[in-house]
Amino acid sequence: MKRFILVFLIVMTGIVMFGCGSKSDNSLSSTKAITEFNFTNPDETGVINETTHEINISVPIGTDVTSLIPTITHTGVSINPASGAAQNFTNPVIYTVTAADSSTQTYTVTITFDPTITAFNFSNPHATGVVSQDTLDIAITVPYETDVTSLIPTITHTGVSINPASGAAQNFTNPVTYTVTAADSSTQEYVVTVTIASASAKAITSFNFTNPSATGVINEISFGINVTVPIGTNTTSLVPSITHTGDGINPASGEAQNFTNPVTYTVTAGDLSTRAYVVTVRPVLPLAMIPVPAGTFNRDGVSGNDSTVSAFQISEKEITVEQFTTVTELANPSSSFTSVVDGPVQYVNWYHALVFCNKLSMREGLTPVYTIDGSTNPADWGTVPTAGNATWDAVTANWSADGYRLPTEMEWMWAAMGATSGSGYTGGTYTTGYQKEFSGDPNPTTGSDPIDNYAWTSGNSANTTHSVGTKLPNELLLYDMSGNVFEWCWDWCDTYPTGALSDYKGAASGTDRVGRGGAWILGAEVATVAYRAEAHVIPSSQYDFVGFRVVRH
Repeated sequence: MKRFILVFLIVMTGIVMFGCGSKSDNSLSSTKAITEFNFTNPDETGVINETTHEINISVPIGTDVTSLIPTITHTGVSINPASGAAQNFTNPVIYTVTAADSSTQTYTVTITFDPTITAFNFSNPHATGVVSQDTLDIAITVPYETDVTSLIPTITHTGVSINPASGAAQNFTNPVTYTVTAADSSTQEYVVTVTIASASAKAITSFNFTNPSATGVINEISFGINVTVPIGTNTTSLVPSITHTGDGINPASGEAQNFTNPVTYTVTAGDLSTRAYVVTVRPVLPLAMIPVPAGTFNRDGVSGNDSTVSAFQISEKEITVEQFTTVTELANPSSSFTSVVDGPVQYVNWYHALVFCNKLSMREGLTPVYTIDGSTNPADWGTVPTAGNATWDAVTANWSADGYRLPTEMEWMWAAMGATSGSGYTGGTYTTGYQKEFSGDPNPTTGSDPIDNYAWTSGNSANTTHSVGTKLPNELLLYDMSGNVFEWCWDWCDTYPTGALSDYKGAASGTDRVGRGGAWILGAEVATVAYRAEAHVIPSSQYDFVGFRVVRH
């Protein structure tokens, strides 16, 4: 009997233990909901739809959505991608929540932009609104005597709807409120105020082409308008769209004109006073600029002789003959290599480069860097000197200007060695870049790399320049930093100071300017990153193996 009871207890204990284990497995949680989905920068909260398992979150217009970091609260044991991990939300992102029982639930997160009005215009009369995203106001000025009781706006917005609708006539005698609604039903109101210009108003406020797409830069001091169009554009029959505050304009907006030469537009005010604007159309250069990050490098192999350079942009290729003649409106300075297509301009002296830089800045509405004899306009400088000139040598540079200029020698070296992308760079100070046998050298310390793949020198040039960009680029995708033609730099030649330098711009005076990079006529030994041409390169020198490239902020 005792034996029976013992067996019975053992069996029951096993059943109870088995039952306890089963109960534990069945009790694992199946919850797997996202309960909050937020961004801190920008500060936005997602709207969660538990029926469709979708999350919509609106961010301000202009937000970079390629690397947003969400903070996510959920009821599962894990989520993938993880909370706090940056994601690219250009397209919807799927998040998967895993419950304790290993079941899963996916949520689709979609980013939309806050309901925003981005443009507000009238076609008749032609007028463009100024949209303030800070105050949510839109101000628009129409010509004198415009009937504002039935104006029809064209509105661009980021929402799913707007009320009143775009294209619906409205009475703008008083301000009108427009409401934009987003996909998540959130709304944003804008107040539109229309102002009638005074009887004496006669300003051109915008001057644009649609084909090709180009916007004029208006100078209200000189009453000039500069418009740049792509090279090759037929300027004999361009149709402008013009906004003005007067009662009329002649020639009229929307009428084709021949812009081969400057065209004068006259705006007539309500009081019959007039103002003339001269519109100049110029072809824009296909000039690609490559960003160069800030950094520090050793410039000569001497410990402590480190140079720090701020970030800048540099032209991808050397300036070509076509670019030089188009911008400066000067003849090709060289009779050599005229059959080379897209060949680098050569036989230019240092003074020529200054003219090019300031004229290109003016064409693009940028602030010119160089001042000679009190003027930034090369038209005031006179003929480019072909001999030493004290006035031109006294040029000053506005280093805070956003226009084009020559690189400093330290900027040139930093770009030539590839900056922070250069081979051998491991962070901090770039200690081996100056050793490169040519720009793009993938192994700067071995001396066994094929320079012919990267540079035109006397060893492979066949005694001529070559089209820019036909050899391999360096790590920054800059072409011909070694070979083809030497490149003018800003600096006067002098011995480097010792120690650390920051944005060094060279000696205060001298007789020669620095040239860098080697050339088609010379050997590989002068195509190195460290080599500096510092003899017989006075600013007025002209050689068929010297050209330049440009930089800007």
